[in-house]
Amino acid sequence: MAHVYHHRHADTQLDPTNVRAIGLWKNYSSLWQKNVPLTAETTRLVVRSLKSNTAKFFFKNYVLVVASWASLLLLLSPQAFVWLFLLPVLVGHWGMNLLNHIGHSEDGPTTSRLFNLVTPGDGFHKFHHENPRAYRFGRGDLLAKIIDVFFK
Repeated sequence: MAHVYHHRHADTQLDPTNVRAIGLWKNYSSLWQKNVPLTAETTRLVVRSLKSNTAKFFFKNYVLVVASWASLLLLLSPQAFVWLFLLPVLVGHWGMNLLNHIGHSEDGPTTSRLFNLVTPGDGFHKFHHENPRAYRFGRGDLLAKIIDVFFK
């Protein structure tokens, strides 16, 4: 819901991830999530997103799914836990929040091939805003290649 809200209000005072409005620390620490107001619009977004049975399952069982995955990896080995759980969480969540402001300039969403090397797919941020339902953002989109190999 916060991602859709970000798209609807990108780079304005209503954008929950706008670093210029909320500051780098709130963006980095995920405190931006508290900036999404409970309104008729956001309620409709949540209701619409929970129509899918898969989305309902993960919404209801999020903590159980994450804890189960982390526990399974820890049982396999400390290395599996670090490489397949801890690092992706740190790089994916905190890293993206910290670097998110790079995807936006004073003129709005931007494209950066260099940023795309660090955050596969997000370097094509302008294209992402123009085509929010697309998963392939360009020829050099590593994340799209991973989706093609494992999920198609």
